[in-house]
This record gives sequence, C-alpha cells and structure tokens, in this order.
Amino acid sequence: MNLKELKEKLEYYKVPEEWYCLGGEAQYCYCLNFEDGRWILYSLDRGKKNIRFASESEDEACSRLLELMLNRLARKKKQFENRQ
Repeated sequence: MNLKELKEKLEYYKVPEEWYCLGGEAQYCYCLNFEDGRWILYSLDRGKKNIRFASESEDEACSRLLELMLNRLARKKKQFENRQ
C-alpha cells in the first residue's frame, strides 16, 4: 500500500481527518512522513515527536497507520455502544 491507497482506505472507513496527517505535521494526531530514507509514524504532542514506528517500507508504515486508525475507530464504536 502507498500513501494514495492509504488515504483512500482512511476515507472509505470514514476515519476523521483530524486523527492523522500524511506528509506533514500536526499536533495531537498520528503523522506519517518519509524522512532520511525511511517512513516514520509518530504523534506530535506539544512539539515533542513520539515515534511509534519506523521502516524503509512504505507498505509497512501505511499498514501500521491504517491498523492504528481502525483500532481507534473500533474502540470509539464500542464506547458509543456501551453508553446506549
């Protein structure tokens, strides 16, 4: 999977755009960038970069971000169902 395919899947599953940033930096979300010859998946919290995953493989990095987002969606859905 590449960034374009990842973006399409995130949109298909209706992952809120404020949860991730592809090819840039944003506070309080997961960011995925290509830096120094490798793909870096990290969160940025108050300017501090917390690296979650690094790989030379775009496919692995994209798959990891998709997995994180789908797990987060599942947790949100479960929380919603538990409130009803």
